[in-house]
Amino acid sequence: MREPGALSSRRFNLEWALPAAVILVIGLGWYVASKYEKTLEQAVVSSYQETQLEIVRAVARSAELYLADELARDTPRQAIEQEILRRFVTPVHLRHNGDAWIYAPDHVVFDLSTDFPDQLRGKSMAQIFAFQARLGASHYEEMTDDVMNSREGIGYYTWLPEKGPEIAAWTPVKLREHVWTIGLSTPLTEVLEATGATAQARYVSLAMLIATILGLVLSAMATRSMLINQRTERAIKESERKYRTLFETATDGILILSDAGLVVDANPAACAMYGRGRDELAGQDVRALFRRDDHPAIQEFITSALAGRPFRRRVQGLRKDGAAIEAELSGSVHDLRGQPCVLLNTRDLTERTHAEREKEELEAKLMRSKKMEALGLLAGGVAHDLNNILSGIVSYPDMLRAELTPEPGSNVSEMLDTMQEAGTRAAAVVSDLMTMARGSASQHAVISLNTLVNEFLMFGEARALKVRFPTIRFETRLDEALPSIKASVVGLTQSIVNLVQNSAEAIQGAGVVRIETQRQRVDEVIAGYSDIPPGDYVVLAVFDSGTGIAPHDLERIFEPFYTRKQLGRPGTGLGLAIVWNAVQENNGYIDVHSDSSGSMFELYFPVSREAEPSKVAKASRSELVGNGEKILVVDDEPRLRAIACRMLASLGYQPQAVGSGEEAVEYVKSNPVDLLVLDMIMDPGINGRQTYERIVRQVPGQKAIIASGYADSEDILTAQTLGVGECLRKPYTLEQLGKSVLLELRK
Repeated sequence: MREPGALSSRRFNLEWALPAAVILVIGLGWYVASKYEKTLEQAVVSSYQETQLEIVRAVARSAELYLADELARDTPRQAIEQEILRRFVTPVHLRHNGDAWIYAPDHVVFDLSTDFPDQLRGKSMAQIFAFQARLGASHYEEMTDDVMNSREGIGYYTWLPEKGPEIAAWTPVKLREHVWTIGLSTPLTEVLEATGATAQARYVSLAMLIATILGLVLSAMATRSMLINQRTERAIKESERKYRTLFETATDGILILSDAGLVVDANPAACAMYGRGRDELAGQDVRALFRRDDHPAIQEFITSALAGRPFRRRVQGLRKDGAAIEAELSGSVHDLRGQPCVLLNTRDLTERTHAEREKEELEAKLMRSKKMEALGLLAGGVAHDLNNILSGIVSYPDMLRAELTPEPGSNVSEMLDTMQEAGTRAAAVVSDLMTMARGSASQHAVISLNTLVNEFLMFGEARALKVRFPTIRFETRLDEALPSIKASVVGLTQSIVNLVQNSAEAIQGAGVVRIETQRQRVDEVIAGYSDIPPGDYVVLAVFDSGTGIAPHDLERIFEPFYTRKQLGRPGTGLGLAIVWNAVQENNGYIDVHSDSSGSMFELYFPVSREAEPSKVAKASRSELVGNGEKILVVDDEPRLRAIACRMLASLGYQPQAVGSGEEAVEYVKSNPVDLLVLDMIMDPGINGRQTYERIVRQVPGQKAIIASGYADSEDILTAQTLGVGECLRKPYTLEQLGKSVLLELRK
């Protein structure tokens, strides 16, 4: 049995122990509450600073893209800063007394606080805080140092004692030599109030009071702590979900890289862009996704991003199937689970690049079209008058031969032949120029390139070149077994003339110009100036031992009017353009080789299986004589009417002439004729086609031929559909006129 004293003592101890325990619990509770308040404040401040930092980073990235565009346009810096303020900074103003600001190393761009003194605007950050320190500012040294040295950071400072500490985050925006720092700051009291931390502190105090009275503080605090933790976790998960949504739905390809350049993660756009699954990309060296030539640029990007330097570069990516991707890289460094990582943003520019190339090609085609249009205007304006002038040179020699009796040993006949040949060649050049300008086709015949080369060597052009360049040796290497081709004689003859002349002009001093022909079998595509497909070809090559053609000139040598000749030297810039047109017209191909030892132009023409026709002997004058048929010459040029009538009269016809289509229609009404010789273009008035349309309504079946120096092919075809026969090209010889007239009259 226990004694009462002992029992009383124990009860006392228990009673003492209980208050002591309560006091101990209360003290422990207040201690725990105090630590909790500090921890909560630190957590709120840390979380809020990270949020501020993410916001200023986002603002900085947006401002960086804007700055790149505006600096490229040379926009004044002050205007840029005001626009950044309006567009990117003002919208992120936080809380009632929060500040959003932009600093440059040497001045304040803007400050939203209402207590910012006017006398400090335009000062540097160091100057501002040095002044404000006299009014109680403090703890600003670290932030000032970061801003002045363009570093990113978070921290707190006191601007005014009555306002209390302000938590802040800042990050620089760097582009070229320009640097700005964008920052956000909010009074700590507002942060704690906005996040509920102040209220929580009150709740803890109340809970401690209740715990002191009821002894339930510990359970209440545990429950409260659990609820707070759950809310914080949900907030973190929501933030991660938002960032993940942005990552997954971005239209640009985004790769997250380790500092070693290995892919950590990729969004769906990147997987689609590179043609690989997310698992395939994970762990892969990012350099494997780009051309080998771009690997140095990729390494430079990683180095720049880790160093915080902006980087933007166009590269070529590679899909899994080997297809190329035109891409633009940009990005920045981030923290991933405590480790630095690089966010690589890849923008697919393939379609835009393709569109740009198409635009360039269209512009080039438009430029060529304009040149050809100018050439067409030149040809159209000159050809008609020039052919009319040449008519006398081509037509009269035949009549002079008939009227002159050359003395023994006289070379009058040879001189007349030379004069007529020169006029015919000049007319052919004009015709070829017109053909190139209009893009219409010339007459094709089965010919031998050897024949054309040998005829060229006998022409006056070759003799003139030898006189003009006495130090140059002209050589030929012609394949005697050369097959024939089907082509335009005029076009190829002029091509030979132009190529040989260009080759001679490319040589300074002594040298060699060589003309070669050969048969060549092409088994695989030759990637030359123009791709040459497999087949049997006859090749015409012109070589010179000159100084070669510069690469930038080589790309343009076949453009009309493009020439590198000095002012005053002969040449129009059309020589090689005519060569190009002749080759294209005759289904051929061109290859050009040039270096410091000389140049060689090779023209490839498909072999023709047709035999070269034997030359037709020149018709005698007696074979061309008519039987007094009545022929009406319709031409607006008096001299050409006189030439045509004189030639027809010399062949035994009864010619009459009128100067317009309207006169011809009236004449035929009362004067039947056996044949009409119609000029196609007559100005003013109706043309040859319109004239024949009116006459054939009066005299169905009226025979007619066309004689024109410059005519639209559509009008000629229409007139021939109505019944017109031969189309005789001005200027014409007596033989050509006589044959055309006889052929039509005998139908």
